[in-house]
Amino acid sequence: MKQPDFGKKLIEIRKVHGFTQDQLAAKCKITIRTIQRIESGLVIPRAFTLKVLSDNLEFDFLELTNGKKVIDSKLKWFNVILWQARDLFNLKTDTMKKVSILSIILCFLCVGLFTLINDSKGQVPINLDKYHFLKSNSRGIIYFFPRDEIVMTSNIKDTADYKIKGGLIQEYKNKIFLNGKYIGKALKFDTVIYNQGNITIRPFYSYFESSYGQNLHYLIPKGTWIDNVVVHIDTEYLYIGKHQIKEYKYKIFLDDVFQGQAAPGDSVIFKDGSIEIMK
Repeated sequence: MKQPDFGKKLIEIRKVHGFTQDQLAAKCKITIRTIQRIESGLVIPRAFTLKVLSDNLEFDFLELTNGKKVIDSKLKWFNVILWQARDLFNLKTDTMKKVSILSIILCFLCVGLFTLINDSKGQVPINLDKYHFLKSNSRGIIYFFPRDEIVMTSNIKDTADYKIKGGLIQEYKNKIFLNGKYIGKALKFDTVIYNQGNITIRPFYSYFESSYGQNLHYLIPKGTWIDNVVVHIDTEYLYIGKHQIKEYKYKIFLDDVFQGQAAPGDSVIFKDGSIEIMK
């Protein structure tokens, strides 16, 4: 089935059920923009989107497309992207919405550039084959030490000590110290590498802040693709694969299930389909 025909079929089935585009988007937990773009033939529906539409409209869209995505020509894709880019910078219509989207894009670009600079700045490649590793007791932080170093460990309550030749590494409430000097903060699954008297902390997560100034910090495993970010006046939605994170007045929800109350400066950590709020 051609993409415009697919869009027409979606409109037909949606109207049979008496849904508006807004109602269908809410029922399927996808953005109204996605519904509009599918119905107008501007996008290729993903398998996940097809399944969600099929489940909620009681019509097998996957069978309709023979289980395959509808493939447009590269030229059509280029024209669609070009049209969307031009429309995004046309602030005469949907001004606040487009300003929010552009702000989010700018935020992600800044975070990406900052991460790239920090990852590359002053770092010398380390061959971890020459290291042995230890895992922090109950805290999940992984430490790498040179194989020829003798390490003496001590774990008590919220503090871990690692004594090595010429140095003392201490971990207290996720803060890392070397010989009493604060180095930085390490979270669960981060790696702390000791090399020639220096400490390198390699983060497991990508980081960005809440988009509308609530000063909440979101941590998503590196390499995890965020499908969409939607910002309303007092609510922010993050779509990650089949999961939705909602932030409303510092309340955090995962797939519409309340996870806890956050406060300014807190970190919201997403991993393996679950949420942890770190104070």
